[in-house]
Amino acid sequence: MDVEARVRANVDRVRALLAGADGARPIPGSDWTVAEAGAHVVSGARNYVELFRGVPSPVGDISETAAVNASHLAEYAERDPAAIAADLPGTYDEVLAAYREAGPDAVLQWHGGLAVTAADNLGVLLGELVVHGWDIAQGLGRPWPIDPADARAVLVAGLRVAPVMVDRDKARRLTGTMEIRLRGGERVSLRWRDGALDVGEVAAVGQALSDKADCVISAEPVAFLPALFHSSRCCGKVRRRLGGGPGGPGRGSTRRRTRGRRRRGGRWQSWSS
Repeated sequence: MDVEARVRANVDRVRALLAGADGARPIPGSDWTVAEAGAHVVSGARNYVELFRGVPSPVGDISETAAVNASHLAEYAERDPAAIAADLPGTYDEVLAAYREAGPDAVLQWHGGLAVTAADNLGVLLGELVVHGWDIAQGLGRPWPIDPADARAVLVAGLRVAPVMVDRDKARRLTGTMEIRLRGGERVSLRWRDGALDVGEVAAVGQALSDKADCVISAEPVAFLPALFHSSRCCGKVRRRLGGGPGGPGRGSTRRRTRGRRRRGGRWQSWSS
């Protein structure tokens, strides 16, 4: 199944989740209600139409994301879950039509002026559906199983746009090369130089990266996905493994599902969470 088909499948899943839902229920750990999260899935998608048509992202700096999201929610005032569910298919039909017109290799101007391909932009959009679907399900107390292949597609695209999400002040001492191994899928090389992040190679299943890693993280994709999108706590652990200084307290939701190794003094040390 290609990413476009995965987007369509998850639109149907979110639509079914919202139909008949109590929109006033809060989402744990979020300021949004179920209805607001559903409205974001619609209003945010409309921005992707513009991106695929070559309009630069309105987010000039990643710190502006919350304000831009609030502006989109104000423009799309619907808060009835059934009505939001009804708006989903048409909205995403328009998004996918714009994607096909652009072509997967088209270069777009993403948040912070980052150049990304349309294919990666579509992968990030899939993440909006998968992760916010999970949020809505949490608020409703409903199950939300995530296909590992969906999670891998979102994570690869999400890691490619990660450079604009780095807090350079907090990461300024961080230097090293990290290898992310998504179990059952790709390997991604992340190169840190004094807090600046550059995404290196992405290797397909069964292939090795040529970059020499200082830290290797092996992650179960479904467990890693919500932790990466929703928790800064995992970033503190990564900083400590690379020797970049203290990080935030606690453990993310990938506990016991993420393993790693770091190179110290020519020897590998293992860790798990």
